[in-house]
Amino acid sequence: MNPHLRPLESGGPLPDGWTTEPAGQWKGREVELVYNPRRHDVMLIQGPAADDADGRLAQIGYEFVATDGQTWLWYRERLAAARTALERTHGGPLVNKSLGL
Repeated sequence: MNPHLRPLESGGPLPDGWTTEPAGQWKGREVELVYNPRRHDVMLIQGPAADDADGRLAQIGYEFVATDGQTWLWYRERLAAARTALERTHGGPLVNKSLGL
């Protein structure tokens, strides 16, 4: 499951480790952000800054989720971002090694 928005205080069960935070107005309704803070970086961008942000956010591993025309929701998987950063540092894909057990 990816981070997403839902109506504020709509309730319902969350997967283990997931949480909600109020996110303001979305298409005229109060919403909350649902995500796993240990696994995801999430970003809500409002206003004109969002117009230039998409290319730069994609370069650092963020994925576009949705927009209501005034606010844009982006997220990235922390593990994938860390793996990409390590691959850049080491000059190529990391090799998985095992003990052969």
